[in-house]
Amino acid sequence: TGAHTLRTLDPRTGVARTVAGTGGRVRDEHDRAAGALASPWGLARLGDRIVVAMAGTHTLAVLDVASGGVTPLAGSGAEALWDGDATTACFAQPTAVASDGATVWTACAEGNAIRATDAATGATTTLVGTGLFDFGHVDGVGDAARLQHPQGLTWDAAGARLVVADTYNGALRTLDPTTRRLATLVRGLDAPTGVVALADGTLLVCEEGAHRLLLVAPTGVVRAVTPTVAYGVA
Repeated sequence: TGAHTLRTLDPRTGVARTVAGTGGRVRDEHDRAAGALASPWGLARLGDRIVVAMAGTHTLAVLDVASGGVTPLAGSGAEALWDGDATTACFAQPTAVASDGATVWTACAEGNAIRATDAATGATTTLVGTGLFDFGHVDGVGDAARLQHPQGLTWDAAGARLVVADTYNGALRTLDPTTRRLATLVRGLDAPTGVVALADGTLLVCEEGAHRLLLVAPTGVVRAVTPTVAYGVA
């Protein structure tokens, strides 16, 4: 994020390489033409491409891994919660993205919102969230529900639900994208910022405030991951 780049890392060899971005933040059309990005924060698989939450420009983009080309998906660049087509929809610091291949869901951290974007057209609607200054911890449906600065998001295919790392509420929330019902799965966490659903519905959670990883069962039972240390590397 701070280097404004997208990079690949081979976990077997440790070799990293930059696939997009110049290392500087995009500020004008010259930077954009050179391939500069702006605070890419979240990534999700979208078929053979990668969708990117571009927090710095309040937009979504798509990376072609083979070519390194980055193209816009949705967002006007203005910071707001506006629904609309690919060029008129507005995001508010998109921080995390998830996808089932047809829909891209986005956690807008500053907007306290979860958005749904058609992966083919870029048309965007809001599932939860009503404004940049409307926040809290309220379970409910649609506009009645509240989040507070969500920074993590995953699609739990086993449970057919989204799971949200509701960072400032210290909670994991579940969201049905069809009914827009938001519920609390776990409370009392210390700044959860990332969450990934495993194949069986178990959740791997980054609890940033406590500097640890958690495994959360589909029922909400929490246990800490115990790292194995060898040669000084965890």
